[in-house]
Amino acid sequence: MNTHRAVRQYLAKEEKKTELKSERVELNFLKEIDNAQTRVENKVGKAINRATKVEKEYQAVNSENKKLQSELESERKKMFTLLQDAKDMAADLGITLPSEFNDSYDQLASDIAKVPVSNIGNIFSL
Repeated sequence: MNTHRAVRQYLAKEEKKTELKSERVELNFLKEIDNAQTRVENKVGKAINRATKVEKEYQAVNSENKKLQSELESERKKMFTLLQDAKDMAADLGITLPSEFNDSYDQLASDIAKVPVSNIGNIFSL
């Protein structure tokens, strides 16, 4: 009977040890999952911070370029008026203006169109 009792006690101890090992393994899995989640959250946070910085820079540059384009467009209109006045004066004198006048106006309009601006509100969906 003592042997039977000793075997049951031994098996009970073994079962507890197995349960502890199992619980440790489960805790390790939970720690690994938690660590992985923390790493992902940190990387996502860094990506959002980088995107936010780029977005702010984009907005500032785009705003400056739109302002510049508006100023240049005003200059283009002035040049167009001057060119029209010069053509009218030349017509009154019975002469034609050299093509360089028209070419310079066309070049100005082409240069203004090269100023990079965007009508997109945001480049990132933050």
